[in-house]
Amino acid sequence: MGGESNRARRPRVDWRAMAPPTPRQLKTRARFEALIRVMEPGLNLVLYLGERVARRLEPEDPDYVPARPRGEPSPGSRRAVRLNTPPGAGPEHS
Repeated sequence: MGGESNRARRPRVDWRAMAPPTPRQLKTRARFEALIRVMEPGLNLVLYLGERVARRLEPEDPDYVPARPRGEPSPGSRRAVRLNTPPGAGPEHS
């Protein structure tokens, strides 16, 4: 059980068993996606302004964790572990 992942324990779903979306569903989805694309700049502005206001109100936040720059691996990813492991200390050298 030590090498099992969460994926191995989940039941499998056969997506082929689902009916394809109807033309009405496709049209509704396209409308929602278009609405989201139109609203995106405004929502980004709200997030930006909220961040600025928060920094003004509490400039020294000890719990602040900045977002990762694009391309930087998430902390638990294999790439992050590989990048943060000193040479000679990985599992292949155990």
